[in-house]
Amino acid sequence: MRKSIAEVLDGYSIALLKQKNIGTPETESSVKWYEEGFKELEINYPHIQWGVVLKTFLDINSSIWLLEADVRKGALDQNIEEVGRRAILIREFNRIRVGLGNSVLAMMGEAVGMNIKKDHASG
Repeated sequence: MRKSIAEVLDGYSIALLKQKNIGTPETESSVKWYEEGFKELEINYPHIQWGVVLKTFLDINSSIWLLEADVRKGALDQNIEEVGRRAILIREFNRIRVGLGNSVLAMMGEAVGMNIKKDHASG
């Protein structure tokens, strides 16, 4: 797998959310692909509790998913203030998500020589 540890964890958590909420053959395929990368982490770094780290990514991405849900559905089209409030919260959760990924990379020594995300804004 040619993704960083952080990309595997983040991607796997998003794939699991999509499988749970959308459940298409494409989402199932994505889960299986990321699951292979996650299993590699568990094998290569057995001293780390990857389930705990993955759960943290899942919690963050679940929060983002919930905040985006009504916006995606157009349910808030008449409430621009709520859309703005959610956009700010989504931005903050994305910063936490990126920070978590960067912390994992630094902890694992993958950060050396990599282009670490310093800022993230939903766009």
